Amino acid sequence: MSGFQAQELLAGPAKTSLPVIVSGDFNSGPKTAPNAYNALAAALSDTWVAAGLGEPPLTCCHLAPEDLVSDPNDVYTQDLDHVFTRGALKIKGEHLVGDTAPNPVPEPFLWPSDHAGMVATLATG
Repeated sequence: MSGFQAQELLAGPAKTSLPVIVSGDFNSGPKTAPNAYNALAAALSDTWVAAGLGEPPLTCCHLAPEDLVSDPNDVYTQDLDHVFTRGALKIKGEHLVGDTAPNPVPEPFLWPSDHAGMVATLATG
């Protein structure tokens, strides 16, 4: 997502007095291509940060230079996935799924996705 796309999202679907949840692979993060992330974070709350978990985590990508998606030791290098909210929503917790290889590592091994899954638990009121 570019900074212009983030502004379009904020001026369109996210422009409401209702509670807003925006989540996904934004191809943007505070360390990786920050323009869109910064625009969204200025208008919405990053749930990971708001939950007191520190900076947004690295959640992408298990596509190594030689496409070694079966390497259980591969690590994420980009902070592209986020959950943002605004309005009467409380963040109860947040965690990643699919971001670590099982122990023992099965043979053959394949990561469930090139991204970690981000789970945010929210409550209304």
